[in-house]
Amino acid sequence: MSPFRMAAPRAMTLLPMLLLVVMAAGCGGSKPESETTPPGPHQDYDRGPLQLSLTTSADPISTVETLTLTLSATLDEGFGVQFPAWPEPVEDSEEGTEDTPSVLPEKNLFTLLNYEDGAPVLLDDGRVRRERTYFLEPFLEGPYTIPSLEIRFGTEKEAEDTWHRLDTDSLTITVASVLAPDAEPALQDILGPVSVQNPTPWGWYTLWTLLLLSALGYAYYYRFVRVVPGPPPPPPVPAHTRALEALEAIQQEKLVEKGLYKEYYIRVSDVLRRYMEDQFGLHASEHTTEEFLQDLQHNAVLALQEQLLLKEFLRHCDLVKFAKREPTSEEIQHTFDTCRQFVKDTAATQKLAAPSPQAEA
Repeated sequence: MSPFRMAAPRAMTLLPMLLLVVMAAGCGGSKPESETTPPGPHQDYDRGPLQLSLTTSADPISTVETLTLTLSATLDEGFGVQFPAWPEPVEDSEEGTEDTPSVLPEKNLFTLLNYEDGAPVLLDDGRVRRERTYFLEPFLEGPYTIPSLEIRFGTEKEAEDTWHRLDTDSLTITVASVLAPDAEPALQDILGPVSVQNPTPWGWYTLWTLLLLSALGYAYYYRFVRVVPGPPPPPPVPAHTRALEALEAIQQEKLVEKGLYKEYYIRVSDVLRRYMEDQFGLHASEHTTEEFLQDLQHNAVLALQEQLLLKEFLRHCDLVKFAKREPTSEEIQHTFDTCRQFVKDTAATQKLAAPSPQAEA
């Protein structure tokens, strides 16, 4: 028999399977435009130093979906913003009946599941953007109202009770039911009793045999196969410890006393860049100062005050390294103290932000 005839039955067997795969790939594409959920309402406000944006995730939504509402505030540096708390739904305190429960949440107001505050972001124009996202849940189908929300803003030097106020406009979100309009829940009949048969004797013999074989297999593994682990390796030296030791080594070389200002500033700034790579995973040594500061804004690993301090430090170092500016003794000492204090503060902040083993448990 020829190889072609031997392969023909196998190809005929695989052909229906290939057709099913092709049909599944064709049916698994993106949703048609008629099935996509349209985005929710969007509002923008501009009041003095404040630019506010209110966005919602979708409209309409179903009763099993969660609505996302985001408030994004952009202000000048030195201004603060206070986002509102979500209003609690009003409850009905009247006595209920068999058909009406005694306590029902207000139908036209969403229930707050949770909210998240994003980290402040320093923009290229020097302004700061802050955001808060609310996760809202409906109760029944129908029109739901997002009430007017009060946002307070003002300078950080002023008391918060004297800040300016901005009220958003109320919005309406439609909540649809996932059930058909005429669908009614149907009760299933109670199943009858199920008889339980006693296990046969050979079932017990099989169970004890499997348990004995498992015990023998574990004993063999523990005696002949198991690898006894050796002593654990020493813990790695923390990034902030290496950075502080490198700064002390630079001081011991007495580059300033020798008049090597440029070499001194290159070594100090390299220590800080290497620390940022080891501590936060940023590619600081491969980028220019402007590129590194731009990446730092998007990663948001530092607080706003720490970003501004790092920006001033790196630009002062560039003046000495590239503009051949000769620093004074006070500037040299200030540069060294700033670098060392920045390493200590950021290492302590990250240690406090890291979850403890008890909290993870």
